[in-house]
Amino acid sequence: LFFYALFFRFWPATQPTTENGARSQLTQMATPVGAAIAGPLADHVFEPAMQPDGSLAQWLGGIFGTGLGAGMAVQIALFSLLGMAIALSGYSIRQLREVEPSP
Repeated sequence: LFFYALFFRFWPATQPTTENGARSQLTQMATPVGAAIAGPLADHVFEPAMQPDGSLAQWLGGIFGTGLGAGMAVQIALFSLLGMAIALSGYSIRQLREVEPSP
C-alpha cells in the first residue's frame, strides 16, 4: 500500500511513460507476493509464538492477548509499523522529497 502511494503519487508526473510501466508492474507484483508470504508466516511463525506458552506471548501478550488471532494481530501491527517507518524514512532522502517541485 505504501509503495502504491509512493510510486503513483510522485513518479508519474516526473518520469517518462516507459519507466512508469515498469514501476507499475513492480508494485503490482508486490501485492500477490506479500499475500503468498503472509499466510504461512502467520500460521507457522506468529500464531505459535503468541500461544500462551509461546516465545512472544510474555512480551506482547498483554497488548495483543494470546491464543487464536493474536499472532495475526502482531503480524499486522509489525508490518504496519515497518511500512510507516519505510514511508517516513523517505523524507530523509532529498531526491525523494524534491521529486516534484513546489509551486
